[in-house]
Amino acid sequence: MAQMSEKQIMLSIALSGLVLSGASFGGVYWTQGKIAEEQSAIEGIDGKIKQAKAKKVRIPQDEKDVIILRENVGEYVKILPDSGDLSNYARRVNSLVNRSGVNLTQYIKQNVTGKSQGAFGRYSYSLTFEATLWQFMKFMNLFESHKRFVAVKSFSLTAGSVDPDNPFEAVRHQISMVIETYVYNQAAGGKKPVTIGAYNSKRDILREEIYLARKNIKVLKYTFTGEKHRRDIFIDPRFEEGADGASVENPREVQRRIEELGNEISALLNRYEKAKNEEIMIERYAEFSEIKKVYSKLRAKAEELKELQTLDRHSLIYNNKIVLPLENLAAALDKNRDSADSWTLTQLQGNLEKMQDMLVDGDLISAKTLYETMRDAGLEFKDERGKVAEIMEVLYEKALAALEFKSLTLEMRGVILLPKGISIAIINGKTYQEGDAINNDLYLKEVQREYVVFLYKGVEIAKRR
Repeated sequence: MAQMSEKQIMLSIALSGLVLSGASFGGVYWTQGKIAEEQSAIEGIDGKIKQAKAKKVRIPQDEKDVIILRENVGEYVKILPDSGDLSNYARRVNSLVNRSGVNLTQYIKQNVTGKSQGAFGRYSYSLTFEATLWQFMKFMNLFESHKRFVAVKSFSLTAGSVDPDNPFEAVRHQISMVIETYVYNQAAGGKKPVTIGAYNSKRDILREEIYLARKNIKVLKYTFTGEKHRRDIFIDPRFEEGADGASVENPREVQRRIEELGNEISALLNRYEKAKNEEIMIERYAEFSEIKKVYSKLRAKAEELKELQTLDRHSLIYNNKIVLPLENLAAALDKNRDSADSWTLTQLQGNLEKMQDMLVDGDLISAKTLYETMRDAGLEFKDERGKVAEIMEVLYEKALAALEFKSLTLEMRGVILLPKGISIAIINGKTYQEGDAINNDLYLKEVQREYVVFLYKGVEIAKRR
């Protein structure tokens, strides 16, 4: 083998160095890549550890929320019907039918998924009935306000028409409706609830919060108030024509308003008859006073309706349902106007004592109402009863002053008591001495440690600090 020259040896050494350097660099690069991978894995684990720690921190609050929810879940699903409700559902629907006045012609259980469909089993029913618009609206409102959940999934309405033989009768429409409800299946899915350690003791600690959460579970309700001068949008709204060809107030609407007012007057007459039998004198006259107020409002309505009559039949109904009953009620109320003169001295003294007790108890409004009721019935006497009435009037004026005083803004920040001098009170940011006027009607009379005495419109009133 020929010997390498010195130049060849040097070249070989250089090439070997380059190969070794490249291999070394590749090793370092590979090692750094592995380090980066490991570092990334470590950071991922650190992230999971942080998430686990965050979850661990939330465990007490999550347990608290779960316990409160578990203890109240019965209240949340209380609105859903139980098996007993479903078995009597036709009877319940019929009850709502009777209350609303609709005429039910068909009731079919349309679809049932039951317990096989998870936590909530769905039950669907199809109804067909005829009703006026107002009966239909009340029927739906009864479902809305029913203690068990009912959803109206769909409905269709075929408008009826006016009966020419009975033009004032409310028009009845043909209606089909599908309603739906659900039953809660607590054991659905076969999953066991998560076990919470020391559950009973934790539940006892949270008893107050469980109660507050239960108290906040509310079902909002709306009560349909009836027709109230509204128009049935499914019938012809055009007015009839008068003799001169000009349009006049819709006779059907006038008829309805006369009927409605007649019912109100009839109810007030019944209320009057009931009030006459009230054994407690002051209660009787309090009711008479309220009846007089309602009577005045009904009289104003009657005058308004008087101008709207357009047909002879209106006049007849108006006279029978409104004029005559109002006249009878007016005569009855007038008969009781001066009956207070029959009150005995003992009765008046008893009411005076009752009024005094009300004022001592701080029940100013009741004392005021008691006197005003008696005054409206008549308190003008020329014998010993007049003295009792005068005392009651003085107490009444004091009650009025005290009620006005309660509405005043008096913010007391502090007092300075001077046993040998004139004490001071800081009221509404200003300093007042005993005897100072706070305004034209209000004076600072006396300052004590626990309370301050004011003089308001001649009445002494103590106010705690």
